[in-house]
Amino acid sequence: MTARIAEARQAITNTEEGTGMEEGTVMNSDQLVTAHELEARGIIKKGTAYRMAAAGKLIHYKVGCAGGGIRFRVDEVLAVLRRPVSHEVRK
Repeated sequence: MTARIAEARQAITNTEEGTGMEEGTVMNSDQLVTAHELEARGIIKKGTAYRMAAAGKLIHYKVGCAGGGIRFRVDEVLAVLRRPVSHEVRK
């Protein structure tokens, strides 16, 4: 998984087609991105991002009026993915 995170970090600085960014634009980790853009960069699938956000496991930001959508910061998503999973025993 470490290699995958390294690739995702590299993708932050690379311009990718189909993400809505103009050619030559450099994305920094402070920018808010959609779940679709996270998936396009190979960081996390968009459905997983939405589920984790709804469960309170992924930091997200609401944009627009009611039903406007949510955005994520890439560095915050990567930080959550790097955290070890807690192994709680359910009774």
